[in-house]
Amino acid sequence: MIDAALVRRLRRVAVAAVAAIAALVLVQEAALQWRVHSGFVRAVAVNRSGLRRTAAMEVRYRAAVLARDRSQAAALEAALASLSSLTAELHDLSPATLAVLADFTATARAIERRPDDLGLQRRLGREGDVLAAAFDVQTDRYTRSTGWQRNALRGVASVVGAVILVGLALLYALVLKRRDDAVFALLDADEEQRQLFAAMFDNSTEMMAVYDVHGRVVRANRSALERLGITPEHVARHYDEYVEPSEREAIAVCFRNAVDGYPTELASTFVAAGGERIPVIANLSPVVVRDRVVGVVAAARDVTAERRAEAQLLHSHERFRSLFERSASAIGVVTSDGTIVQVNRALERLTGYEVEDLINQSLLLLVPPSRHEAAARRIAELTPMEGSSYRDELRARDGTDLPVEVRVAPIVVDGTHEGFFVSFADLTHDRALERRLAEKDDRLRLLYQVASSAERPEMRVEAALTLAARALGMSHAYLSEVVGDVVTIRRRFALDGTVEGEQRLTLRGTITERLRSSPRALAVADMRGEPLAMTLAEQGQYWASFIGVRFDVPGEVAGALIFVDDVPHVFDEADLDFVDLVGSVVSGAVTRQVAEATLQRAASFDALTGAANRRLLIDHIDRACAHAQRTGEQFALHFLDLDGFKEINDAHGHEAGDEVLRIVSDRFRNVVRADDVLARIGGDEFVVLQSAPADPLSIERLSARLRAALTPVIPLPSGRPVRVWCSLGVAVCPHDGRTTSDLLRAADRAMYTEKRARAATAER
Repeated sequence: MIDAALVRRLRRVAVAAVAAIAALVLVQEAALQWRVHSGFVRAVAVNRSGLRRTAAMEVRYRAAVLARDRSQAAALEAALASLSSLTAELHDLSPATLAVLADFTATARAIERRPDDLGLQRRLGREGDVLAAAFDVQTDRYTRSTGWQRNALRGVASVVGAVILVGLALLYALVLKRRDDAVFALLDADEEQRQLFAAMFDNSTEMMAVYDVHGRVVRANRSALERLGITPEHVARHYDEYVEPSEREAIAVCFRNAVDGYPTELASTFVAAGGERIPVIANLSPVVVRDRVVGVVAAARDVTAERRAEAQLLHSHERFRSLFERSASAIGVVTSDGTIVQVNRALERLTGYEVEDLINQSLLLLVPPSRHEAAARRIAELTPMEGSSYRDELRARDGTDLPVEVRVAPIVVDGTHEGFFVSFADLTHDRALERRLAEKDDRLRLLYQVASSAERPEMRVEAALTLAARALGMSHAYLSEVVGDVVTIRRRFALDGTVEGEQRLTLRGTITERLRSSPRALAVADMRGEPLAMTLAEQGQYWASFIGVRFDVPGEVAGALIFVDDVPHVFDEADLDFVDLVGSVVSGAVTRQVAEATLQRAASFDALTGAANRRLLIDHIDRACAHAQRTGEQFALHFLDLDGFKEINDAHGHEAGDEVLRIVSDRFRNVVRADDVLARIGGDEFVVLQSAPADPLSIERLSARLRAALTPVIPLPSGRPVRVWCSLGVAVCPHDGRTTSDLLRAADRAMYTEKRARAATAER
């Protein structure tokens, strides 16, 4: 910085110097004039005396000498030569003077040849006097002629001095003063800027310091001194003392860049006097004076608060990111036009899409095509002021439509709406729970209908088993009856439609035994690996789970109601309560069935064979017809008449005939299904009611089994074996009739048709 006071002092010195120069010019002019005047006077005197000495006295002296000593002719020659050179310098001599000089020279030459000639010597004296007088005249004339030159020179010197003085005055007035005024204005502005810079430097809230090119602190402002805890006398130190040691090398590189003329910004850490670490953002800029870097100015901003705020913001961001990414709810961020810009992992898991598949895609990608229009309308109706919630369906990547609850919340940052948070809550479990609750309500309602129905007890038992198995999702349902240590398992229901006959097992190691000891329903979700499962596997039953309950008849445990499956199941208290209710319904039905069976056995069963009689058969056929009308399922009647029975009766007696009927009845009972009805309606006539569903293949198979049952011989008590066979006719409902009488007649006709055909064949 240039000091304005110094410049003003220099200005005053310059003015004084100009005045001194002007005075010097005047003095020099006066001295010049004096020197000119005195110089001409001296020149005239010198010229006059010199002419006299050289032209007269010297020549006469030399001539006298030469006269006395002829050997000195050279001296006279030298004098004449000196005179000639002097006259040559006086180029402005008059012609008369030059003529006298020529005469004088000729006489001198003559004396040189005749030094003893007195006449020549006297003439030389006279010519010398004339020459001296001519020189005096010439000198006076020269003096007078140079006066006007002296006056002209004095005038010129005066004019030159005046011009110099005027020029100096004009130079100062027109140039120097204006330049000085401009310089002073610039100096004033520079001083103002310097003071402004000083104020900014000293009062800046940033830490500022000026360094020399070697890195020593030249000056530091108040903020730097206070923040670093140092005093002004400790300023003139190297910057290394105030920075983190590990960062010194990097800072040295940046400082060298600034010294080379390249401003640099860097993040660093200052070390205060008390050891506190202060994170800063520093700017290093070169200080350039006359195109040369003389130092570096550094401005450092304390970013402790910013770093703390950044850390808090980062922590807050990380918490939000953790909440967003790890949330169990599927969340996406969409723009106002419905473009997906961010998704979390839960949404990826829910939809099956990868994040790359969803980013920058429309939200409609996650909506079933049939609902695009409604979804687009909802997106258009979204407002930045309030959210919304609704239920919809979400289309997964595999094409599955998932029931979800959609919640939309606006994203507003600093008053600017940036989009929406869209979360999807999977309602699959809730829907399944709702369905399960509805199914439980439905199954209780249906069970109540079964319990209150007017159908016969066995029909209620069958309906209860079917309802419970379907409601529980179990593949098989059994009704086991216990008599002593023997369990008779009646396979009542199977999801695959298969129906098997009875199975008798020893009570020990069965599910029935386990249920008998439990006062309420019992369930095992996964019985694989248990001893019970191993025991059942030895019996050919590979069950993985079961649920069941015992049922009682007055006075004893009659058996158990068992539902099994070959895969594990999950059961809850509602399932156990439901099975308890089913067990109660079955217990009531079985109790009634036992009571009715006791009353009806005598009237409904043949006393000899134990098969159903005609009355019971007709009752079963009536119910089968009613069932077929409701369901559309068909059943069949197999009408059998024993051939050769009359001959056995006649040959062996009625007791042998009765034994044959009992054995034939047992054989027929062993080949029919548990749901089929075997009846004896005459002496040697049997009818088998093949319950629904009865398709042609199953009808043919049952007929074949009935015929095959008579193939083995029948041993009599007497030890003599006999053989019987049968004629068989089949009638199918509703193809051959829709009533009991029509079906019996159709089956009887079919039987007699076969009998006549066999008789005709035998006659041939």
